[in-house]
Amino acid sequence: MEVSFDWLDLGGKRVSLTGNHRQEGEGNTGATVGTAVAVGVFSAFVTGRSATIVNGQQLRGRTAEPLTFTVPDSAARVVAGTLVSTPVAAPAATAPVATPAS
Repeated sequence: MEVSFDWLDLGGKRVSLTGNHRQEGEGNTGATVGTAVAVGVFSAFVTGRSATIVNGQQLRGRTAEPLTFTVPDSAARVVAGTLVSTPVAAPAATAPVATPAS
């Protein structure tokens, strides 16, 4: 199964997209090959299992041309990222200063 991304309706504006996703079916390969040997040209109508794109699976597409947008100042800001622990060098140890005896 192949899914093609052509366009996206974004607030009433159609934005052209590029991209596709191919999902292979699983299983039944032996039956398909066996049928090809037995019936020849008609084996094209026998395939493996149907492919499945599961609910929540992420697929990627790209805009076909640059997309310009403005974020209003009143919009909520969501900052997402991953914090990575960076080692901090300890200050160099200093030798104790000797004080003269009185």
